[in-house]
Amino acid sequence: GRYEEAEAAYQRAIELEPKLAVPWNNLGNLLQHHLKRYEEAEAAYRRSIELEPKLDHPRLNLAERLVKSDPTAALELLKGAPGLVEWEPFIRQNILKPMIQQGHAELCVKFLEETGLSQKWLPTYEACLAAGEGSARRLGRLVPEVREPTIKIYRDLVAPPK
Repeated sequence: GRYEEAEAAYQRAIELEPKLAVPWNNLGNLLQHHLKRYEEAEAAYRRSIELEPKLDHPRLNLAERLVKSDPTAALELLKGAPGLVEWEPFIRQNILKPMIQQGHAELCVKFLEETGLSQKWLPTYEACLAAGEGSARRLGRLVPEVREPTIKIYRDLVAPPK
């Protein structure tokens, strides 16, 4: 609840070391999730990426920020994340799920194919394909060890937002 103090602390850290990316990313999180100052959050994430392009967190956070307004831009940002493969649960829940719920399953499928993640994240990929078709029917053709996690992921992806 002491968000103004936290903001002042991040601003001070940035003043002292303006070329460090992490305080910019953390400021973006504070602005986005607690202070609801979305444009400033976006600018902070962009500055963090500019300073340290190989950090995954600012890309993930900015993609999450953009997913509803510009899903294509959100996915393009993720393509530059070096540790992308490690972020499947976050990306599935915070990027792919909102996109599918907005009717953009085809963008999710294309993203997974273009990044080479369609095989590494096979249950997620198959669930996105099924969501795009509007039916879980295709999942019955999968081998059991893939089918079970895929059905669970599919149900989560198409569940109405809370």
